[in-house]
Amino acid sequence: MVPFGIIIVAYNPEVGTFYKKIEDYCKITDHVVVVNNGDSLLELSKICKVIDLGGNQGIAKAQNVGVNFLAEQKIPFVFLLDQDTKLNNEYFIEMLGEWRSLSERDSSLGALSPNIYDRNLKRELSISKLEPIEIKRIFMSDIEGDSLHNTLPISSGLLTKTSIFQEVGGNDAWMFIDWVDFKFDLDLISAGYSVYTTKRVIINHSVGKGVRHRFLWKVLNVSNHSPFREYYFYRNGIYFLRKDGKRFPQLRHYIHHALLTRSLFIFYEPQKITRIKRILKGISDGRRAR
Repeated sequence: MVPFGIIIVAYNPEVGTFYKKIEDYCKITDHVVVVNNGDSLLELSKICKVIDLGGNQGIAKAQNVGVNFLAEQKIPFVFLLDQDTKLNNEYFIEMLGEWRSLSERDSSLGALSPNIYDRNLKRELSISKLEPIEIKRIFMSDIEGDSLHNTLPISSGLLTKTSIFQEVGGNDAWMFIDWVDFKFDLDLISAGYSVYTTKRVIINHSVGKGVRHRFLWKVLNVSNHSPFREYYFYRNGIYFLRKDGKRFPQLRHYIHHALLTRSLFIFYEPQKITRIKRILKGISDGRRAR
């Protein structure tokens, strides 16, 4: 089996559950890296590599730091995981097997993501797919075949090569959080790489504290993220569109629709005034790339 590393970005996780998860990962690879954005994880450093950033530097920078560390160790493959993602240890072997199979058909393979089941919504999440004139939302269970080409997946569970990650410049660390993985996917595609999602491997994940609500004729998967996330979602969405809108014109409708839909979440979430203030600040700073 080819050497691989696992990077988990931590921000004040539930210690008992998190430590048990890391112990399980350490049984299958010696290259587990926890990049810590929160309080001290001193005990964890006894069983794996812990890189403490001294405060919350954002998921974008944390993943960059983790991948660069593995690249220095000459580890060719890396899995990017969130602290709350649930999977079994067979996951890594299955994903590497899928990579090997897909790379035989497409030598430009740059990243591979699993299908995602949201444990709060109790359903499969849709995946974004880059088409010539638009970005579509597709359920993997609806497609023919086992994989989908040119998808734009979230980073949790993503498999890539450290060399490819570095070649495209990694994440845009200024973005901190939100739209970070989406931009990384498009940077890969722009550099000539293929991004695939496979439905043969599934992870258990949660996007915020998702709850389904009906708004008129539309069903909303309300994420219930912390209010501070509103700022980054709007700031980065606008920044992302201004930075990459000419390169990928499909982004215009997709991002505008995402921002509009997110604004409807406010009807169902607490701290409405705080959220509106964060949104307005995010829009302002996104226009000025602040």
